[in-house]
Amino acid sequence: MYLLFVLVINDFMKNIFFLIIGIVVVISSCKPTERTGEPKKLTEKFVLKKMTDNRIDFNWFSAKIKTNYQSEAESFTATLQVKIEKDKQIWISGQKFGFEGVRMLIDQDSIRIINRLQKTYQVTDFSYIQKEFNLPANFEAVQNFLLGNPLTMSNDAIYRLKSDTANIVLDGLEGNISFSYALNRLSYKLEKFTLEDKSANRKVVTRQLDYQTTEKQGDFSFLREIDLQSEETSNISVVMTYSRVDFDEAKTMSFTVPSSYKRL
Repeated sequence: MYLLFVLVINDFMKNIFFLIIGIVVVISSCKPTERTGEPKKLTEKFVLKKMTDNRIDFNWFSAKIKTNYQSEAESFTATLQVKIEKDKQIWISGQKFGFEGVRMLIDQDSIRIINRLQKTYQVTDFSYIQKEFNLPANFEAVQNFLLGNPLTMSNDAIYRLKSDTANIVLDGLEGNISFSYALNRLSYKLEKFTLEDKSANRKVVTRQLDYQTTEKQGDFSFLREIDLQSEETSNISVVMTYSRVDFDEAKTMSFTVPSSYKRL
């Protein structure tokens, strides 16, 4: 049973990377744009500024994330323990049935992975992911994905504002990439984000639900639903339920590799 568990966890962590990379791939070269000024009427510039203002700014973050994963090949549930020191380190422990299978420590330059079952550890970087999966990724995108911060496009993006009964919707186009933000009409909180790269046949839809007020950061989405379609990953659906969310309390990020573990 333990062997099966760790094998599943290993696949799970790899597939979580697939999911994150799938989101990052079409925007990793785009830099966030800062916009200021509030016009008297609703405009694209005003909505973009509201999204920027709503981004979570923090020093430390930690959470427990129950994750339900479904793909064409498999379906299972696992738990992630996540700790983030802003712009410096991301610590992730992948667990199932209370046992840790994989521990990861990510910084701007490296990705370190401990495999508990195989008693191995690995040190690599984001260029390894690009080589392994032929997809780019970066630290900032992983951090924003876990926090639920909106992914913003560059100055070259063209925006079109529209409104429906439920949301303010901001559609956009940048080269071959089309995207859409659906925001709450009152709070301007992001409720749905769609990103599609038709030239690469990739599409991701994220829904941020169950906003609850936190003591230090205001409203935070405790429920995420992600659907990813791509040739690299086929169809993946993930539901992430957050609990024990805490901001700005320093955490230890233990990452000790036993001397008996073999480096890959």
